[in-house]
Amino acid sequence: MAAGSLRTASTSSSCDASACQVLPGEKISVRRLREVANMYYKFNGFTQKLVGAAPGEAYNPQGLRPFVFPEAPAPIFATPTKLPSEAGSEYLGKNRVPELQRLFQKPDGIPVHLKRGYSDKLLYRTTMALTVGGAIYCLVAIYIASQPKKN
Repeated sequence: MAAGSLRTASTSSSCDASACQVLPGEKISVRRLREVANMYYKFNGFTQKLVGAAPGEAYNPQGLRPFVFPEAPAPIFATPTKLPSEAGSEYLGKNRVPELQRLFQKPDGIPVHLKRGYSDKLLYRTTMALTVGGAIYCLVAIYIASQPKKN
């Protein structure tokens, strides 16, 4: 008998869950090894182990199936939408892009986040004050937390 064709208890070409179990130390044939390698497994919730399963059970465990809507859902908004070219004709405001481009691209040495005047300066200075104050507060909190507790 050749080494690659050892006899086994299972001689069928397909195997079910009980016939495809391989015991530790068991000598198996190449054909049986292919049968075991092509087997599907699923998790058994009762025994807490992997058990052999049919392909359908392995891909859809515990009978779960993808939900399919019986019919298409009704549209949420029944009003027709407008094309962007149609919507542009309703806007009555002035196009401010060219004047803002001139303002922000002017080479006057002022940073772009401060070019719109007093409100930008106030917002910038408030942000910087809160940032510096928060950093100081964090350093004080770290200093207090590093000191040993007095009894």
